[in-house]
Amino acid sequence: MTMLVLVSLLIVAGLIYLSAAQLFAGFIAAIIFIGDLIIAGSGALLTFVLQFCIRIKRLAVRAKQFVQSES
Repeated sequence: MTMLVLVSLLIVAGLIYLSAAQLFAGFIAAIIFIGDLIIAGSGALLTFVLQFCIRIKRLAVRAKQFVQSES
């Protein structure tokens, strides 16, 4: 009877160990995935802002040239 309890405890401990390893690996994978989403999202946002600023600058230069040519 004691041997059966010890074997059962060993099996339960092994299952807990394996499930904990899977949970930890999943947790790390989720952190990496979220980090990748943040990096990709911020990169897209910064690209959009940069394009917007370049267009505003070009518009300002054209407006300045137009004002100078009219004077």
